[in-house]
Amino acid sequence: MYMPDKSACLLLFLLLLPLLPLWAGTPLAEEVFSLSLEELLNIEISVASRNETAAFENPAAVYVITQADIRASGLRSIPELLRMVPGLHVSRFSGGQWEVSSRNKTRRFSGYLLVAIDGRAVHNPLFGGVFWDMQNTPLADIERIEIVRGPGATTWGSNAVNGVINIITKSSVDTQDTYISAGVGDNDIQQDVFLRHGFLFNDMHGRVYLSQKKYNSGLIPPSTSNDDAPLSPPFDAFNQGADAGDNGVITQAGFRVDKELNQYNWTIQGDIYQGGTGEYDGSADDRQVHYDDIHGFNFLSKWQVFGSDFSQTRIQVYIDEFGRKNKRFYALMDQFSFDVRTVDIDIQHHFPSGHHQWALGLGYRYMQMQTEIQGLVNQSGILINPAGEDDHLPSAFIQDSIALMPNKLQLIMGIKAEINDYSGSEFQPSIRMLWSINSYQNVWMAYSLANKSPVLLDDEIYADNPDLSALDNDEAACVAAGQIHRFGWLILPEAGCVQNESIHADSQKVRSTELGYRWQGENRSIDIALFYDDYEVQEFIVDTFVDKLYGAEFSLNYHINDSWQGLFNYTRHQGKDFNFFSAEDFTKTTTDISKNTLYLRLSYHPLEHWLIYSNLYYVDDIDGPVPAYTRLDLQLQWLPNPSLTVSLNGTNLLDDSHIEENVQLFSIIPTEIQRGYFLSFSYDFAFQ
Repeated sequence: MYMPDKSACLLLFLLLLPLLPLWAGTPLAEEVFSLSLEELLNIEISVASRNETAAFENPAAVYVITQADIRASGLRSIPELLRMVPGLHVSRFSGGQWEVSSRNKTRRFSGYLLVAIDGRAVHNPLFGGVFWDMQNTPLADIERIEIVRGPGATTWGSNAVNGVINIITKSSVDTQDTYISAGVGDNDIQQDVFLRHGFLFNDMHGRVYLSQKKYNSGLIPPSTSNDDAPLSPPFDAFNQGADAGDNGVITQAGFRVDKELNQYNWTIQGDIYQGGTGEYDGSADDRQVHYDDIHGFNFLSKWQVFGSDFSQTRIQVYIDEFGRKNKRFYALMDQFSFDVRTVDIDIQHHFPSGHHQWALGLGYRYMQMQTEIQGLVNQSGILINPAGEDDHLPSAFIQDSIALMPNKLQLIMGIKAEINDYSGSEFQPSIRMLWSINSYQNVWMAYSLANKSPVLLDDEIYADNPDLSALDNDEAACVAAGQIHRFGWLILPEAGCVQNESIHADSQKVRSTELGYRWQGENRSIDIALFYDDYEVQEFIVDTFVDKLYGAEFSLNYHINDSWQGLFNYTRHQGKDFNFFSAEDFTKTTTDISKNTLYLRLSYHPLEHWLIYSNLYYVDDIDGPVPAYTRLDLQLQWLPNPSLTVSLNGTNLLDDSHIEENVQLFSIIPTEIQRGYFLSFSYDFAFQ
């Protein structure tokens, strides 16, 4: 397929500029350029404390992606939007799969970052982490995305170790229209279609929607990096540069109903989806694409009751079920499938008392997990419990926000208690302080203890072969049998010794110290966060090889004039990484890990009817090895009337293709991400 070079792309973009006509202003342009910095910084968020507070006054490293950011960016997926956030690391693994981490190394199933959609956790209790290819919340229905870098465990619980992302959808009160958007692309997203209809029923507002998104596949990467360092396992040198076939598709439908009164708010909502995603297997004897069938549904109901004394009570209940079935995973493995069912109840009560603002919470989560594995694992005598697993997670938290000096000095103390089926009772305290120097600058500091709990495959893999299980707990025999080490679920079949019911994985504790500063001027703002995380290395748990991690995160938002806006974010993370590798003496080595990321956004409103939006990313070398890369995205939007928006978007314009992640699972190869183009339109019938 012919791919124009970057010079041709930029030339075409520049040639279009003189053709921009003059027309009347549009709601999108006004939305993007009319918000002042003060309005942006005073958007009330709840991700840090579970109680709505202005972003500027939060004693945490918070960031908000607004609907204006989403619409103006032209991006079509949530992980791509998260690239703009300082402190987050985003890499695309294949056509429709991403890895997202906060203040840590990006890993396929990293369990340190908690992600929620309207408060519904989408954590994967089998492997840890998030299946991003299964999170397809329509971007047009998102009100904002709230992000806190650093621990959020005191209010959100385990696995909110170094970050929380809460995706908040719009109330159906704000979507009382019929809205359609559609687009086609090349080499990135092939197709994206979305249809929404709002309705009014008695005194309740509602909406229904249908969406489908198709991702194009990546390219088979070369056998070496740009620095001639070998990539492992052996890449498919014969077919490098060819289409990997790891494309994906997901179809999703859903609804939401809201009832808003003075005394209470009530919401019910749900989604159902089905699709598939491909991965390229580059092993020497089995070069092929294997395909995951994915499916799921969720149903959520929440009530918010307001008291006469400024108190409020929130009750949320949700049911979530998802599953994946891999038709051909590895040369000897014919099938790997699992289903996860979750029921979660969360109750919170917030009330004032003098200079105190109290928050109390109770929660209970029930998870049922069933797995089916055939081939490699069974033949080697290593199994996940075939009968499945039922997990129970009761929890409670208490938090007190104390105005030590009203409007000047605030102290927040809290603790979360949980009981999980793997490591038992866990307590996660935190203390935060906010000092408002004056009305336009403040300093905050925090100390937190957070836990990454074990997942099913940390604890429930066991030896079904008597010859192997007999060696368990006998270190000398295990070494003689060739046992290297137990990396959670990534077990070499020839290892021989595995963990069984006599040994249980423990949680990993992370102690985090943070310091932040914010300054707000008339047309610019600065946000700085420093942190130091001390990880307790836990050998019998997935993805726990980081020892210490520290860094700085910087953000500058600059409203240059009525036509130009700029945003500059920079992140520097540094730390130590353990590598367990010796089969003979169980020794470990320590390596330095470092990462620099840079993000620059420029928004240009040249004429009343046009909007130009650019994103420039720089990502440092990623251990693996993955070479550093610079990515440029450009978008041109035309808005001829209040109803219609037409967009032309180009992604990865500086490279024909590049790789963003290294191999992490058997011989599954992350493919190279290609330059992409996307043409789309949206039409809102509310203006007719």
